[in-house]
Amino acid sequence: MNVTIDRDVSVAMSDGVRLSADVYRPTAAGSRPVIITRTPYLKETARFTARAEYFADHGYVYIIQDVRGRGKSQGDFYPFFAEGKDGFETLTWAASQPWSNGRLGTIGASYGAWTQWLTATIAHPNLVTMISEASPPDFFQCLPYQGGAFSLPLLSWLAELDYRRSGEANPIQWDSVLRGRPLRDVDRASGYEIRAWRDWLEHDRYDAYWDDIAFNRQMHRVTIPVFHVSGWYDDVLNGTLINYSALKTTSSTQKLLIGPWPHRLNTTSKFGEIDFGPKGLVDLFGVQREWFDRWLKDSVPGTSAKNEVNFFVMGANEWRSDVEWPPSNLEAQDYYLDSRGNSNSSRGDGKLVTRVPMGTQYDQFDYDPVNPVPFLTDPGWIQLGGPDDYRAVELREDVLVYTSDPLDCNLTVVGPIVVHLFAASSGVDTDFTARLIDLHPNGFAMRLNDGIVRAKFRSSYSHPTPIACDRIYEYRIDCWATAYEFPKDHSIRLEISSSAFPRYDPNLNSGLPINLDHNPIIAHQRIFHGSRYPSRLVMPILRETS
Repeated sequence: MNVTIDRDVSVAMSDGVRLSADVYRPTAAGSRPVIITRTPYLKETARFTARAEYFADHGYVYIIQDVRGRGKSQGDFYPFFAEGKDGFETLTWAASQPWSNGRLGTIGASYGAWTQWLTATIAHPNLVTMISEASPPDFFQCLPYQGGAFSLPLLSWLAELDYRRSGEANPIQWDSVLRGRPLRDVDRASGYEIRAWRDWLEHDRYDAYWDDIAFNRQMHRVTIPVFHVSGWYDDVLNGTLINYSALKTTSSTQKLLIGPWPHRLNTTSKFGEIDFGPKGLVDLFGVQREWFDRWLKDSVPGTSAKNEVNFFVMGANEWRSDVEWPPSNLEAQDYYLDSRGNSNSSRGDGKLVTRVPMGTQYDQFDYDPVNPVPFLTDPGWIQLGGPDDYRAVELREDVLVYTSDPLDCNLTVVGPIVVHLFAASSGVDTDFTARLIDLHPNGFAMRLNDGIVRAKFRSSYSHPTPIACDRIYEYRIDCWATAYEFPKDHSIRLEISSSAFPRYDPNLNSGLPINLDHNPIIAHQRIFHGSRYPSRLVMPILRETS
């Protein structure tokens, strides 16, 4: 490799703050296209330097920049709000350098994708294309809130960023910390008082605070080609799909790639007992270089108007291609909840059936916020769950379990999963959760998808309204999307409950602001089903075309 690295290059922002960047460039003289990554995770991290060296070795200038207040960059780190302006000014600086030919691309994952979107909506004239990896959507559609419920692991993320700055180890016992109340004060148990944590909890509805950084509402300004990458077990998967859909009317070309991957994309295709096979990993650097070559080097003329969608079908363990997402050859299939009133736990009588059950029936359970239903995950924030075995969780009486008959043939599900739930609660506010499971013949209850809805946000994130005691409401629970082939003799299973700790804060059922509330109330929950209240799971079935 014949690459020159200029370390700790200072880039001045208009407010006087200087951001630090490492510049990787071919040693030979000349101006070249530039790729930029902006990150809070320290520019010297191996996963960043490996990609920088790869692209510099293939004829690009590659810049890795510490965002404001991180690493060697000046200023105070406060997530999100400075990234659009700082990114725009960094692009302006990069376009004017002697080693730049003025054609710029950006790339980055997770927070590094957010930095791109917040910049892209300002529409820099030198920005030609971008690759958005593992991107969340707007703030309140996934993080820090989802369905109105707060994502507790974000505290460990914020705390780790502070630990990274001080160089200390992270000794925190998160399960214990995240059970503290009120939530406003649990950051102190991590050893820090974190301004962002407290601000996010204070702004527990969609208001002007979030609207100031709402890039999805500005997507009409993004007209450049975009390559989106995510994984079916990426815990911000919905952002990739929301962003892709938002650009359908403005971007001339998009590419979408979704593998059987966790949040750290293309690092493994094996989770615990589940192995999605050797096809599960791809030459991602190579695929991304082809994209940049097309748009920054014009190496493949005549292909600019073609959309391309590639997704891995888990279970079948094969890749499929299309020209749109979701694919056009899908047929919605309803699976209705049914029981004789005793679907509590996997020992109960809950069923999923394809015809609306006659009459009206309900199942019931008591939801105790002090004893929430577990969400199976490792401590911390890096990966929130996978294809885990929920057999033990399904033994709880506060988990309603509905199971189909064993399938008589393989069934391929591709696209968004939605649960419509008719439910009543004794609380003035509460949560309802849904989890899609592939039940194996040996009893393994493999998690596929989840969703949650906070009752007061059932109609609006901006204007929450309490619920009336014991009144029946219809709730729509977004369980995101998947591409999965249920094998013959497996069963489709749906779990319904009211909590998923520590993935979300357990609703205390009081309706009080979550940052201050500290008095849990047990809620009596009833889930209705039948002809009058057709609670159901809706899945998009892939129909093969001849």
